[in-house]
Amino acid sequence: MDNLVAKDIMTAPVLVVKDTEMLPNFLNLIIDHGINGMPVINEKDELVGIVTKTDLMIHELKRELNSIYETDLQNLIKNSKIENGFMYELDELDQFAKTITVTDIMNSNVITAEMNTSVTEICTIMKKRKIDHIVIMKRNAIAGIITVRDIIKILATESA
Repeated sequence: MDNLVAKDIMTAPVLVVKDTEMLPNFLNLIIDHGINGMPVINEKDELVGIVTKTDLMIHELKRELNSIYETDLQNLIKNSKIENGFMYELDELDQFAKTITVTDIMNSNVITAEMNTSVTEICTIMKKRKIDHIVIMKRNAIAGIITVRDIIKILATESA
């Protein structure tokens, strides 16, 4: 592994998702392709973020917490006999949840590396940053991606 660089083990081409993609479509993509995340690009095909299953779990947890809050708020409203106009606003919040795009849940702080970055350095970055994906760049364009799965494959091959 000492002599390997990013281009030796990266997955390419990379599946990417547009920042305007709706959440259900993104979920279908990662399920259909059996992957844990994807780089996010804008209309100019520029890297603007990454969205992973971890981001989805964080988003879902926030949504659940908001749901619990809304339930408590609805009970308060029901018990306090506040006018129905406020209940309509809660329905609007529920509708808003159905319009979530990848941009709403992505991490815009994308960790990248160049194609000639050593695999050892990539492992160090992943460990320090506590991340499972590094986007590999070539001249400001996405060239590949390295995930923990790629690292495990290399380790398994070397130990066999």
